[in-house]
Amino acid sequence: MTKDKALKAIRNAWIFGIISASITLLMTILTFSGYKNPDRIQFSLFTLIDVFILLGMSYGISRKSRVCSTSLFIYFILNKLYFLVALRSIAGWPVSLVFLYFFYQGMRGTYRYHKIIKEEEAVEAVQGVPEWAKTEKR
Repeated sequence: MTKDKALKAIRNAWIFGIISASITLLMTILTFSGYKNPDRIQFSLFTLIDVFILLGMSYGISRKSRVCSTSLFIYFILNKLYFLVALRSIAGWPVSLVFLYFFYQGMRGTYRYHKIIKEEEAVEAVQGVPEWAKTEKR
C-alpha cells in the first residue's frame, strides 16, 4: 500500500464512520418519534452515546490515529454481534459488511501511513535533510 492509497483508505474510513453515525442518529430519532409504531418507542441514551462514539472515533481516524481506527473496527464488529444476538436477525448484515470493509481498510491505512512516515523520517535522518528544507506538510 502506497502513501496515497493509505490516505485514501483513511479518508474513506472516517467518511463511512460519519455515515454510520448519521444512520444511527436517524434511526434513533425515528424510533424515538414512534414513526413506525408508537407503542414500541425504544429510545435509549445508549444509542446517542453510540453516535458520539462513532463520531469521536471517525474524527480520530481523520487525524490518522491507529488507536481510533482499530477501536472503530472492533467496536463496529462487537456492536453488530450484540444486535445479532439481541434481535436474532441477520437483516442489515450485507450493508454492515461494506462498512466493515472500509473500517478494516482504514485501519490498515493508518498503520501503513505511520510506517511510511517513519521510514521517510529515517531516510531524511540518514541523508541529513535540514528541517527548514522539508516542504511536505504532514
